[in-house]
Amino acid sequence: MIEYLSDFLDFLMPRKCAVCGRELLYGEKIVCLRCNSDMPLTFFWSLRDNGMHERLYGRTGICHAVALFFFRNGSDFNNLVYKIKYSGRCDIGTYLGKILGKRLLESCRDITPDECRLVPIPLHPLKRLKRGYNQSMVITEGIRSATGIRIAANPVLRKRNTVSQTSIGIEEKWDNISGAFIARRSSGIWKDLSIKHIIVVDDVVTSGSTMEACCSVIKSLRPDIKIHAASIAFVE
Repeated sequence: MIEYLSDFLDFLMPRKCAVCGRELLYGEKIVCLRCNSDMPLTFFWSLRDNGMHERLYGRTGICHAVALFFFRNGSDFNNLVYKIKYSGRCDIGTYLGKILGKRLLESCRDITPDECRLVPIPLHPLKRLKRGYNQSMVITEGIRSATGIRIAANPVLRKRNTVSQTSIGIEEKWDNISGAFIARRSSGIWKDLSIKHIIVVDDVVTSGSTMEACCSVIKSLRPDIKIHAASIAFVE
């Protein structure tokens, strides 16, 4: 019955590929098979010393960094990020988060779910109220679904409502984000020494300044913990 209802809804409102806009065929979800095969994957999960790790390591000391695909000028795949962030397409975020989660499992075989927590980059409350959701949290929920790793309960908060990092130059990004995050000291993550790994999740990594600022807060309270970075997209 549910299958027939789904087919009927597809007839009334055909589902479209989130990348190319082509009507999805039976069995295709979110992204068509052709676009899935053309996705500019980073393969960072197979490369420990990758471009994202190099960009972040010197400033955050992260031990591992993984992004799903490259964010490139003029690429149709950038639509995935835009639709998650600005068009309310949380289904895309969850879908890509699950794929990213599977890649994380491939590259972090020595990590068990019990000793790890997921930390989405937080939004300022006003921005979250306006948007209605935190896109990084949506992605993180997809990762949790695929890996079984639990999401930490708001260990880091955003105390300053910054302008979008996409609207300013590289030199201004750090000044914009510096001091924007604080630790929620009541979070149990700071005292639970059984937690040895944290995976910080964002939608896209550009200069790395947002990831750096968030990781710095975590390191200030848990210098012993190993931090990993994960994002849907990485700007080359």
